[in-house]
Amino acid sequence: MKGDTTFARTLQRAAALLGGKERLREHLRVAMRELDAWLAGVERPPMDVFLKAVDVISAEISTPAAFLQRKFAPSERRAMVEAALEAAITATGAEMGNVQLAVPEGLRIVAQRGFGQPFLDFYAVVHDASAASCGVAKKTRARVVVPDVASSKIFVGTAAEEIMAAAGVRSCQSTPLAGQAGTLYGMLNTHWASPRELGKREAETLDQIASRAAFWLDGGAV
Repeated sequence: MKGDTTFARTLQRAAALLGGKERLREHLRVAMRELDAWLAGVERPPMDVFLKAVDVISAEISTPAAFLQRKFAPSERRAMVEAALEAAITATGAEMGNVQLAVPEGLRIVAQRGFGQPFLDFYAVVHDASAASCGVAKKTRARVVVPDVASSKIFVGTAAEEIMAAAGVRSCQSTPLAGQAGTLYGMLNTHWASPRELGKREAETLDQIASRAAFWLDGGAV
C-alpha cells in the first residue's frame, strides 16, 4: 500500500513531540526501517501504529498548558482532517467518505473521497437536521448508521435518496466530532457501495478517530 503525506506528517509531528524518531520508534515498538519508510511517505503505517502516533499528539494538546500555548496552524489542521478521513475509510473498508465542519449554516464538507460533483453540490452544506444521516447525528449528538439507504426512513422518498443512488451509496454512517465539553465540531462520514451493518470493532475505531479529530479541530477552522 502506498503512503500518504498526511500520515507521514502525523508521524513527523509525533516524533518531534517525543524528541526524535528513535524515541518514536521505541514508543511504537517498530523497526527503524519501517518507521523511516512511513516518515518519508513511501509506505502507509498500519492503522494501530498510526493511532498510537495520533495519541501522542492528542495527549500533548489536551494538557491545559500546552493547549493554551499553541494550537495547530490552519495548514496542519487540514492535514489532520485528511488523515482522520483516510483512517476512517481504511478502518471501515468504505469506498467513500467525507468530513464536515459545523458552521452557523449547518454542516459543511471540508474533505472528501470518492464523490462526484452532484453529491458535493447537494451536500455542500446540510441545513435540515432530518435531511441526511449527518443531520440526524448532529441533532441527536450520536452516531447514526444507515444499513440500507433504499429502505431508510431518512432517505426514502426524498431528493437525497436519488443523490445517494446516483453516487453509488447503499449504506453509510455519521459519527459526531464532539469535544470533551460537548461542543460539536463536525461530522465524520463513511459510505459503502453495498448494504451493510457497522461492526463493533469498526465502531470503536471510529470513536477513537473521532475523539482525536475533535482535539485537532478545536480552536479554528480548517
